[in-house]
Amino acid sequence: MRARTADIVRDTAEIIRPPRRILVSDAAEQYLYLNEPGGYQGQFTLDVAPYMREPMDMLASRRFQGVVFAGPARSLKTQSLIDGGMTYAIVCDPGDALIVQMSQEAARDFSKMRVDRAIKYSKELKSRLATGRSDDNIHDKFFKNGMVVKIGWPAVSQLSSKSIRWVYLTDYDRMPDDVEGEGDVWSLALKRTQTFLSRGMCAAESSPGRELKDPNWRKQSPHEAPPCGGIIGLYNMGDRRRWYWQCPDCHHFSEPAPGIGCFDLPSFEELKESIRSADLMKLAMRSAVFICPHCAVPVSEKHKRAMNRTGRWLAEGQEIDRNGVITGEARQSSIASYWLGGMPAAFQGWESICLRYLQGVHAYVTTGEEESLKTTTNLDQGAPYMPQRAESVRSVDLLIVRKEETIKFQVPAGVRFITVSGDVQAGGKPRFVVQVEGWGAEGENWLIDRYNIRESKRLDEDGKPLQVDPAAYLEDWDLLTTEAMQKAYPLSDGSGRAMLPALFICDSGGKAGVTERAYDYYRKIKRARLHQRLMLIKGGSAANAPRLKESYPDSQRKDRKAKARGEVPVWLLNTNLLKDAVDAALKCEKPGPGFMHFPEWLGDWFFEEMTFEVRTQQGWKKPGKGNNEAFDLAAYNRAGAIKLGMEKIDWSNPPPWAREWDHNPNVIQAEAGAVAQPRPVDPPKPQTKKPATRRVRMQVNR
Repeated sequence: MRARTADIVRDTAEIIRPPRRILVSDAAEQYLYLNEPGGYQGQFTLDVAPYMREPMDMLASRRFQGVVFAGPARSLKTQSLIDGGMTYAIVCDPGDALIVQMSQEAARDFSKMRVDRAIKYSKELKSRLATGRSDDNIHDKFFKNGMVVKIGWPAVSQLSSKSIRWVYLTDYDRMPDDVEGEGDVWSLALKRTQTFLSRGMCAAESSPGRELKDPNWRKQSPHEAPPCGGIIGLYNMGDRRRWYWQCPDCHHFSEPAPGIGCFDLPSFEELKESIRSADLMKLAMRSAVFICPHCAVPVSEKHKRAMNRTGRWLAEGQEIDRNGVITGEARQSSIASYWLGGMPAAFQGWESICLRYLQGVHAYVTTGEEESLKTTTNLDQGAPYMPQRAESVRSVDLLIVRKEETIKFQVPAGVRFITVSGDVQAGGKPRFVVQVEGWGAEGENWLIDRYNIRESKRLDEDGKPLQVDPAAYLEDWDLLTTEAMQKAYPLSDGSGRAMLPALFICDSGGKAGVTERAYDYYRKIKRARLHQRLMLIKGGSAANAPRLKESYPDSQRKDRKAKARGEVPVWLLNTNLLKDAVDAALKCEKPGPGFMHFPEWLGDWFFEEMTFEVRTQQGWKKPGKGNNEAFDLAAYNRAGAIKLGMEKIDWSNPPPWAREWDHNPNVIQAEAGAVAQPRPVDPPKPQTKKPATRRVRMQVNR
């Protein structure tokens, strides 16, 4: 009876004992014992991974509500943040804890292989475990101080209707983006800790596992990560801390950044050319050095441990000098977020990182398979992976440098015929968007004009033009006849002649009412005998569909709202195939067949539109909110050129509409008084106010 009373007193003392004033990292090193069969057996230590000390200590911070750690495999992140964090909570600062694994099966394995072993071999943890019959099961561990450690998985039943002080999310990027329609795991987990105010803490750790979506992304600050879901997305929400270490030669601090860029490796393009015949092992051994960005001296791996010991975490906005003095104002956030690359990772050999990367490149070049390249990027380098199909898209900068000196809105030498594409924007700010392109021999292409038609000929009570409304007013479509289909562009030879478009391609879909107005416009154009110069289109992306196919929309169905009655031809486009062709043209590096020319007057907004979409396995997609108008219109123009028969032309004997200017029926002599004041170029999102420009516009009565 006396011993039992002592046990009760001791257990009660544990419940009322105030939190111990000790750092989380110190508590883990003092109380956590690791016993991995065939592996490390001994007291937990951060000697090989000093970069984990600060993230661990932040778990007890009253300033932050969350800690996020993104890093490679074998960097000690799980043992430090999850095992170490659990140890601190049990021994030093009790409170109910929830460890969330990526699945129920993974939660079971984690409980038996990590949690049970930690409790069994750590004296302080074992002594605090409750001894009741049901106090120690796979998913619940009860302790004498009253706290419970739950081991769960991403499910609403696990992440709702309970208040939990400590929530640990492990292997976050292998969890679903949405939990049963209730939201992402991080948001649900954070909600569980809010009852405890500043004493609650939510932590997440993972190697990056989500693909990058936008190949044209350019960072706006040194520590910003690419737009990406998962752990990298959480990192971007936080104060963005990166690991900096000191060069043993010049003593400057620099970041061994995530990815492969700090190694002395050839570029990816160079590797693709030489990887088949390269000795991968020798190349990996030669490349496994850190190139200091300050002195360019290669640093061997033998210095890694010493550099890690003096390394420092810097938040966004901070800098560090050679003496280790940190200056600058850190980015403010309620989340302390960390991102570590593969180079400083405790159990990552530099040669093995380089070798696995080279093997991934070899597999991609020889088989087209990207999985091994993705795996080594995520797990070895600690970086998100950009699929090669997305990286193939031309960047904004590479297209901008291709701009050429030309006279505005004139037809360059080499153009044989013109196509004009139009898109109908009926929602938000209604307008017609028009893009004019010239085509030469073998598909060489020139951008001639791009503009919006916003003002209607309809007037308000004050006599001012109303905004066009393509979904409601057929008379607004008449503007396309004069402003697009019949507008001639002067030739660049100074002869006074001009060239009419060979075809006008117009989208017929969109907001309710647009399709009906488009069909009415075709009937009106047909009565004027201009319908041969109009191609109504509708985009699609069916995998096996041809690039373009003529259809009569209501031929099978009589209940179409558009009331086409079967006499209006609409060309169905496989936009994926057409955009593949535009993308291929953007890759052409020298003027000639297939090359796309861009005039110098184009703003950066145009090139951002041309490169906004990315190619996925499902086709071309917009990675987020943004404008892809130029890319769409380029695909429409290409569809028009294909319909005309450009691909089948014998350029030694072309049809009349594709002949040289002196023999081309679409080249006309400008009549006196035919020149009118043009509309200014109207980019979708101008950054600065631009002076008005003049465009020669000719209206031809036919």
